Parts: sequence; structure tokens; C-alpha cells
Amino acid sequence: MHDLHRIGLDRAIAFLKSIECQFKVIDGKGNVYTNISENEVKKRRPRTYPHGLLSAHVKKHLDQIKVGQVVVIPSGDFDLDSVGRTATSIMSKVYGNGSYTSHKADHGFEILRTH
Repeated sequence: MHDLHRIGLDRAIAFLKSIECQFKVIDGKGNVYTNISENEVKKRRPRTYPHGLLSAHVKKHLDQIKVGQVVVIPSGDFDLDSVGRTATSIMSKVYGNGSYTSHKADHGFEILRTH
């Protein structure tokens, strides 16, 4: 690391400490600078459903959705809120934000593809 890089890194770390931020910085050589102890590192909560199971359930209903078509995704073995979050995420990724409208109904999660 060049001296200028080291000076910049030292200043950045000093600034983060001064505003009482938690940080973990890894430089180009793999050196770690942190004020977070190993016990404080946030762990992911356990998954509610096995990896990929919920998205596979939702994708099979959304695979062939056409503009103007309404698809009802039944909750099946999943809670309806999780089905809705997964469905809207997939629609946004595949067709873009604003390309659908959705509704949580008693019989399942409804999605209308608008464009």
C-alpha cells in the first residue's frame, strides 16, 4: 500500500470512529480494520423455508404470465405474505418496477401484469 493510500485509510477510519460508526474495512492486501467484535457481527436469521423452495413455487405460476393476464398464486404450504414478497420481487426483476399490480386475497396472491 502506498503512503497516500495508508494516510487516506487512516483518516477514513479516524472519521468513522469520531462519528461513532461501526465499520469493517478490508484493504487490497486483505488486512482487516474494524471496531466490531466477532460477537457483534450480525448473523442471518434461520430461513423459514429451505433455499429455493418458495421461489420455485411462485415461479411456476409466473413463468408464462402475459400482459393483461391475472395469475392467482395459492399459498400452498407457505404463508401468504412470503408468497407475495417473493412474487413481487420476481416480477420486478424480470419485467421491471411498475410492470404489475398485486393484491393479497383470501384464495391466494393475485398479480396482474400491466406491461
